Amino acid sequence: LTNYTDPKSGQEALIPSLGVNNFSQLQAYYQQLSSSNPVVRENPTVTLLNASSVSGLAAREKKILQNQGFNVVAIANASATYPSTLIVDNSNGKKPTSDKLLQSSIQGSVVTSVSGSPQAKEATNYSSNFVIVLGQNWDKTQSSGNPIQ
Repeated sequence: LTNYTDPKSGQEALIPSLGVNNFSQLQAYYQQLSSSNPVVRENPTVTLLNASSVSGLAAREKKILQNQGFNVVAIANASATYPSTLIVDNSNGKKPTSDKLLQSSIQGSVVTSVSGSPQAKEATNYSSNFVIVLGQNWDKTQSSGNPIQ
């Protein structure tokens, strides 16, 4: 909310920061507060990076994560192709329920952004709580694919 003072009358009001009659941020906040889903309550932000050779992979996985309560704030292609999937925890353990769900549904290594791996270094460009680098082992067209559960 933003404080607004009418210049003519001097009366004050609170209006949504996105504009008059745009209550989407307030609705999301109240939904977060009243949700029984622990992931929604943590409100974790996620960036998905496609580091596989499968076009559109991050966009497909975005919907699945959103259905689980994750706030996917960005999807992009990684700067390189990586053989395996990696979850980078930029929250440093501050989103434990979300971290646990990601670890159970994604069969990839979990590291912090300071681990020194190439994927983790690439994740430092993003401020989301978690950066998921979808590697070549995620290719759903192969029998060894690893879709998010």
